[in-house]
Amino acid sequence: LRTCCRVLQSCRVSRFQHAATMIQFDEHGFRRRVEEAVVTLQKLLHSTRRPTFAEDVPNHSYQDKYLLAEFLTNCGLAAQCTCLEALGVGTQQLATLVEWSASETVTLRLAGRQRCTFLREEEREVESKAKVVKESTIFGKSEQKVVTRVNEWFWKIDVEWELVAYAGTMGGPRQLRLQGRSGSAQLKTTTSATPEPAGQVEFIPTEVPITWLLQQVKLPGGLVGAAHVLSFKIDRDAEGCRTPRRNPQVEAALHAARELCAWSKRVCQFMNQRIFSKAERCAKVQAHTGRGFLALIASTHQPSELFVPVLPLFEARPAEEEADAAGGDGDGGDGDGTLVSVTAAAAEAASTPVLRIGDINAMLAEQRRALEAKWATLADACPPADDGSLLSPVELKLSIAVKHLDDCCSQLSQGVDYIEAMLKKQLLDAVGRLVTPADFQRYMDFHGQRLFKPEYAPKPFCFAVRRPDHYPEGTLTIEHLSPDRSRGAIHTSGAIHTICRRVAEPVAPMSFALDAATRVSFTGERFVHAYLAHQFGDPPSPPPSPPPPNWRSPPAPCTSSGASVLMLGARARQFSSFMLLLGRMGPAGTFEQKHALILQNKDAVDIPLMLEALPSATEFRDAISSLSPEQQRFAKAYRAMQLEGSVFGILVIQLKPQLEALLKLPHDALTKEIALTQQLLDLFIQYQIPSDLLTYAGPAAASPEEKLEAVRGHVAAIYKMVEAAKEGELHAARQQAMMEQPFHEYAESFGDTSAGFSLFQCGDASAMSASPPDSPPRRNARSIQRTASSASAAPPPRHSAVQMPVAACAAGGMEGSSNILMGGGFGASFPAP
Repeated sequence: LRTCCRVLQSCRVSRFQHAATMIQFDEHGFRRRVEEAVVTLQKLLHSTRRPTFAEDVPNHSYQDKYLLAEFLTNCGLAAQCTCLEALGVGTQQLATLVEWSASETVTLRLAGRQRCTFLREEEREVESKAKVVKESTIFGKSEQKVVTRVNEWFWKIDVEWELVAYAGTMGGPRQLRLQGRSGSAQLKTTTSATPEPAGQVEFIPTEVPITWLLQQVKLPGGLVGAAHVLSFKIDRDAEGCRTPRRNPQVEAALHAARELCAWSKRVCQFMNQRIFSKAERCAKVQAHTGRGFLALIASTHQPSELFVPVLPLFEARPAEEEADAAGGDGDGGDGDGTLVSVTAAAAEAASTPVLRIGDINAMLAEQRRALEAKWATLADACPPADDGSLLSPVELKLSIAVKHLDDCCSQLSQGVDYIEAMLKKQLLDAVGRLVTPADFQRYMDFHGQRLFKPEYAPKPFCFAVRRPDHYPEGTLTIEHLSPDRSRGAIHTSGAIHTICRRVAEPVAPMSFALDAATRVSFTGERFVHAYLAHQFGDPPSPPPSPPPPNWRSPPAPCTSSGASVLMLGARARQFSSFMLLLGRMGPAGTFEQKHALILQNKDAVDIPLMLEALPSATEFRDAISSLSPEQQRFAKAYRAMQLEGSVFGILVIQLKPQLEALLKLPHDALTKEIALTQQLLDLFIQYQIPSDLLTYAGPAAASPEEKLEAVRGHVAAIYKMVEAAKEGELHAARQQAMMEQPFHEYAESFGDTSAGFSLFQCGDASAMSASPPDSPPRRNARSIQRTASSASAAPPPRHSAVQMPVAACAAGGMEGSSNILMGGGFGASFPAP
């Protein structure tokens, strides 16, 4: 069992952590960006070197994937530090921040404020382009133009912003200003309303913690003035380490990158709304710099072409070159000029296809060179930063730097996801198919058969409901229902495998309650099952919906978690019946039933089992460790109740033996009495007839045939009484309907449209045709093809009571008779048919 649990633990897939990554892995876009970066990388390396995608290098080991993940993370962290350098973090500032991060949280904060001030109002005349020409015989031609007076209001917008890094809380002694600037611009409007809120307005600051990133930066040997180095490592022996992508160290790196990525987007939005949008409006007024301003602002919104040094590359080295690799760091040197460098063990760099440490420093140097070239372009195209204008190279540099920081963080996330995708592809190539939860369940069932002895091996939960030496009454199973995401449906994966123990008879009786005053004791065969469920580690799914009204319909498809659902299936054969009770095992040998149903005559039901997972012992202990003693005692007592009442129970009661015992019939007396058994079930279930009216009460020494005949006679008598009661209720209902609606069609009132009639149509055709001319008119008359069996041929007198048999008119007839006095002295008597 421990072996199974260990296999399950090693195969568990934590897709919940994978789903929490920054962005979804885009293989096509990622490959395109890497291929473009490789072109630049080839210019930095020796002409004989050919780095390529990791999956294209054969015969690399699983540990090489860990080294590749460390390589990518170190490159990503170094690229982030280069972006911080562009934001104003120099060597001395980095040393200060690293020192602060050892004891406090270090945060980057961008804040700002603006003030809108009214300058002046001007009025100018605008001539219309159209001319009005007038001709006169005396004065000749004259031209006139329309001149419009336009009022314009001028406003001054002052914007100030600063980027600071602080330790602990804002306003404390440990605060470092990285950069900042203030500028102003003049806006022109055609209305007197202020274009921005009047007075000084403080912008909402945006912050991001960088403590984890700073904690990865170290000084080698503690030497002051030496270059800062990065040495990210993955602890392969940690409990949470699953793959090169799914481990605590990489998760921490991705979490920090996620926060930096979100902060970069907020900073870009801050610059666009607070500075660039105002600069565009001012650029339309300032014609001498407007075109250049608009072009520079538009360049900040375009995709970045800067080199990102985060590349998942391997390099196939011949055996004779490995010794040379051990003696050097690559083609990039030791990373002089960069803010940070990367170090690693020389043995790892020599024996693996991962790029050398010097190559990382060469890529970092190329990244820094590309950024400096970009800054030079901005300085040539923008006015200087000290001229007081709203837009300067400082703002553009900040916007491009944070956008490049976003690209570096996204590339790091995509890179480690590429390693995970490569692992998945290789596993699929080895297995030959995508392993689903149903496949994994079959895998565990197969190995369970090999692990356990035959008498203890898990067996399918499928049982026949039967008595000894009798044909089965039905079947009972618990099956897997696994989702098919490709088709949006579910399919059955077969019966679950359980470790089963049969408790042989005789056993102590158990009982369940029918109501508060009645308990039923039972014995019989008992089976104890242990089921070990396996599923992939998905996000918690919402609780399943209740079963649909039609229990034979399949349940709704499973959620996206992919976990299988258990389905209890019960089937009854023809001319068979049994009772199924579902509930929990209670204390003191009791069964607490929650649901019950009777299955008979090929009934089939599928019941979804809504299971709940209880906290493990360790989770429970950790959860109550900080509670008060009273709360701990209550939690322990409640958990004990949960554990004792969490065992799911199924009770099957065969009805024929119980009917034989109830009616005092011999054993197997009802086995071949199919009609009698169905009648008994109908009387007990539908009409709730007391059993005393059907029980055999004669001599105990009578033969089985005599006892059956006596019971059969009781059943016939009860059925006769039931039929008489039905006729009486039907007669009363018809009389009530005739009283309430005497002129309506009684057949339609009872739902029989083929026998519709009215009171003026009762009797035969001759009687109806001989009615006096002043008789009441026919209402809703409908021709009837029926003839009364005893109708009178002669028409009755007008003012005398007439007995009219209506057995042929009414649908089904009535018992008894009644006289109804109608208007105009017309009477009718309704005798019993």
